[in-house]
Amino acid sequence: MLQRVSSKIRHLNFDNYADSLDETCLESPYDPDFESEEYYEHENCLEVDEDYANTFRYNRRLKAERKEQEHKKKENWIGFWVKALQRCHNGPTLFYPPASHLSQCHLTDVPRYLFRTFDQASYGRSNEDVVASVERISDESNSRVDILSKPTEVSIRMLHGHLTKLCFGGGDESDNLMSWSSSLLFVIQYAVWRCYHRRCGEDEVKICAVDTRKFPRGQFARDITLLRAYRQTAKHDEGMNEFFDFRLNREDYDNGEFLSQGQVHHKGRSSMVSLDQLIKAGLHDLYPEFKEESEKSSWTNRVRSLRSRWSAEQSTTKLDIQAALSVARVCFKTFEPPDIAMLLLLFKNRKLRPTTTTTTRPPPFHSVTGKCQGVFKDYGPEEVQRYMKILETTAFGDRDNKAGDSFRKPLSFAQGPQLLKDVFDCS
Repeated sequence: MLQRVSSKIRHLNFDNYADSLDETCLESPYDPDFESEEYYEHENCLEVDEDYANTFRYNRRLKAERKEQEHKKKENWIGFWVKALQRCHNGPTLFYPPASHLSQCHLTDVPRYLFRTFDQASYGRSNEDVVASVERISDESNSRVDILSKPTEVSIRMLHGHLTKLCFGGGDESDNLMSWSSSLLFVIQYAVWRCYHRRCGEDEVKICAVDTRKFPRGQFARDITLLRAYRQTAKHDEGMNEFFDFRLNREDYDNGEFLSQGQVHHKGRSSMVSLDQLIKAGLHDLYPEFKEESEKSSWTNRVRSLRSRWSAEQSTTKLDIQAALSVARVCFKTFEPPDIAMLLLLFKNRKLRPTTTTTTRPPPFHSVTGKCQGVFKDYGPEEVQRYMKILETTAFGDRDNKAGDSFRKPLSFAQGPQLLKDVFDCS
């Protein structure tokens, strides 16, 4: 029940209510777009009739005050649902920027899928049902408090501590954050790295993938959004300032990190797969680079190297499409295979068909560099930007029902090959 409520709240919009109120107000003859005899008579009265002009100005002031009240109602409306969800049993702890009083803190859009690598030695709790922070495990009531509503000093210590913590160990008991990534490439290499350093079996390291469309807005927040919000405070601490500079300015090490708070109930909105399952489904057939023994001990630098290697535009074979669809179908059973297959294929900067873009939309990539144009950086690294750009600028993404994906007929596995061939220039 809670899952259905939180999913529906994602689509609640106070503006729909406010717009309906505006439509009930008679605009003419005050609307300058309403060019008629009445409009020009109104303009003349403003110049020659002082009482008329005073009444008009008074009514305009009332209208402005009403709009301000509607804005407050909007914030109260959203705030009500945020609190309602947080007070529900096992409800989410949402990021809610108005609670922070930080004017520069605005939640960015979240990409369609987020991923998290974990094993038995991972921080917090991660399993097939939930992902929970250390603080959620030790202090449930305090884990319901949004980091943005905490004192700035407390919030920035938690944020810095979480982003600089060791990859193995229990972690700080006051840390209420958990990490996700928009980059499947990044979390796969992280799984390889954890398996190597823990000397554990590939079946012990798992990846949780969630469909963010099924969560309320505020469930996930970009790390960079929070770093920007607390940037000025961090400047007073030399070590913290250096870290903030690195994370905000080194795009080559941006791995699309997103954060959640408290406990995230993802069952029914996620897929769970082990590294072993990915390999058996054909990951190494698609990307043999992941099995190079000499590179298994490296993580962020290895990802950086792979991105550089795969940045040059290249073609796609039918075998590539088959391998990507196989991995998607076997390993991410609750998601549509063409979606995940395209995300996998876009680890590389692949050549697109000339018909991929429409005539009414801007080209998704720079013709020389292959990098995304526009404001897609907040989604994460280049491969994620490529994926989101295709969704937003091609017919592949147009199949989504804007009123809610639950009304759209799901794609079948059989549709996958042709859909992908319509996007990529296949050889």
